[in-house]
Amino acid sequence: SRCMCLSLYLLHLQSDSKTPNDSEVSELSESLGTIHYAMLSGSQMYGYPMHILTPFRKRLLAETALVCFKNAVDASNNSGELSDDEDQVTWDLIFMIGKCYEKISSTYKREQFPSSAGNSIAIRQYEHYMKEALCSYAEAWKEANTMESNDNKAADVQAGGSTHGATEVLYRIHASRFKCLLCAVRRHVDRELAEEEAYRLTSQYWYITPSEEDIQSENEKNIRNKVWNILADIVAALAKCRIEKPYFHRSVYRHAQALCWAPVFLHPDEVQNNGSLKTIPATKSHLVRGLNNTTPCVNSAEVIMASLFERKRPQLCSVWVTTPSAAASPFETINNAIRKFDSIRSKYVEGYIECLRLCNRTEKLEMLLEWVKTSNRDLPSFYQASAFAKGGEPQNSHTKDFLLLKKPSIAALGVIRKIQRKVNSAIADVVIRELNSLKKQETKVSQVKVKDCLKLSYTSYLNLNCTVKELERSRAWKYGLGSIREVEALCQTYLALQDHDHVQIKGQNWSGGASKKMVLKAALQKAQELFPNINSKKKVRKRAKQDTTKGDDDSLRLAPKRKLPEETKKKPFVVVVPSGLSAGDSFQATIRHKDLVKKVKLTVPAGNPSKLKFTLAFPTTAKSQKRLKESD
Repeated sequence: SRCMCLSLYLLHLQSDSKTPNDSEVSELSESLGTIHYAMLSGSQMYGYPMHILTPFRKRLLAETALVCFKNAVDASNNSGELSDDEDQVTWDLIFMIGKCYEKISSTYKREQFPSSAGNSIAIRQYEHYMKEALCSYAEAWKEANTMESNDNKAADVQAGGSTHGATEVLYRIHASRFKCLLCAVRRHVDRELAEEEAYRLTSQYWYITPSEEDIQSENEKNIRNKVWNILADIVAALAKCRIEKPYFHRSVYRHAQALCWAPVFLHPDEVQNNGSLKTIPATKSHLVRGLNNTTPCVNSAEVIMASLFERKRPQLCSVWVTTPSAAASPFETINNAIRKFDSIRSKYVEGYIECLRLCNRTEKLEMLLEWVKTSNRDLPSFYQASAFAKGGEPQNSHTKDFLLLKKPSIAALGVIRKIQRKVNSAIADVVIRELNSLKKQETKVSQVKVKDCLKLSYTSYLNLNCTVKELERSRAWKYGLGSIREVEALCQTYLALQDHDHVQIKGQNWSGGASKKMVLKAALQKAQELFPNINSKKKVRKRAKQDTTKGDDDSLRLAPKRKLPEETKKKPFVVVVPSGLSAGDSFQATIRHKDLVKKVKLTVPAGNPSKLKFTLAFPTTAKSQKRLKESD
């Protein structure tokens, strides 16, 4: 940046008007603005020591970038007037000017509302800069839309990246409108003033422009109906972005976020406890695209977010970094950075995890956890692991990493470890919530479910890759500043078992250090007795790997014997579904065939049938029968 500043200074010193240098000034100003704006990504200051950007520092960087982009636009317009070439394309620079204004306005969110004098309305700095941002976005969208219409095609668009031309600007207009509304309804102090301010900002940029009669009736409505109509218009624009560009991922996340927050927009005072688990009446839900009135709002959001996770990908969700064939704009340059890419996909994955957690989707959470384990290390995790290896390659996989890390740690800033920890904690939350629902039931079926919960909570605890001594050193264990959900789920599930060993606990509170340690050790011992195969799989794989590498001579290493296919025969079976189960619930059945015993896990299909019919393959040879019998 210092070299570019020096180059700009030298260009301004040139006094020869016959050799105009406006194009060089525009390019240097654009590059300098891109550098300063890139420092705002993630709101973190890199270097030593790493720390969060303060609002004042963020505002200075945004103002510096704003001046640079404005100079780039002025110089580009001057160079276009001096030459006979086609008009200069500046919509991408105007778009970045709007983003700078929006960054500045975000630093004034906590500003108090000034007192109004007379009939005039005193506005905050937040409203002033957000108004400038929306005005810049609208100007950029008009220019980009005109350019694409004249060319009869969109700009250089690549699937999944950040090169979507006018659609990108259209999305930014309505995403900013949504953030204005969300910031207003979340306020506890002066919320009415904040909502009136947000309505003044957002009602100037409709996606579907209302008629004059609708505008007059809109002014007569109360603020709740006004906010809801604005939300419906924003969701319609976000859905249109996805329709025009099937790989446009930004609008998917914002659309799902709008559906999750729909109860707050309708009744901000009545949803403090339930939140996204509330339903919206049909008289209101039919206005918002994708919102179902028969299910909680988070279920509708889950359907929208699932389009980014329809199959397994190395980056976990359908987000890519693409580089356009032509010269990259400032917005494309910023989004090509690894830090920006990691922040985007982390935001999407965390939003999807939250939807799955609230909807109790245990199987999908387990599948997502497997995806995370098979993905590659991120840079912060690799830096720490290679440092422990003294500059060499990490000895263990990232699935063996310790998950209870504090934020100042470099590895704690990594995307993969953060997502792995969040998925694991979400599974534990689902277990705790299911236990609370089973407390009212005292049947055999409920005890079977409790054992399934114990197995799930035990697996999530093992995924932490820590010992009891390491847990005791954590602040959440020592001082009770937070709750380790995996430990809470394991202990609560153990105490819910009817056949658990009685542990002496003073009173009903087991959260004390000594009592919790006693319950945790007893829960671990019980889980190891009931599920010995969970830990043994890792040990068997490690031992097998060591046996194959034993010996110095390669000629002595024998290949493993190839197993011959066994002869099997399918047999039909019919089992009775236990009472009290609904569609989607699972239960375990024991199948006996002659002297052979086999345990299977079955899921109740839709329709709630009383019996289930299926087939199982049993070996016909004597050796296979004997081996199967011994394993059972």
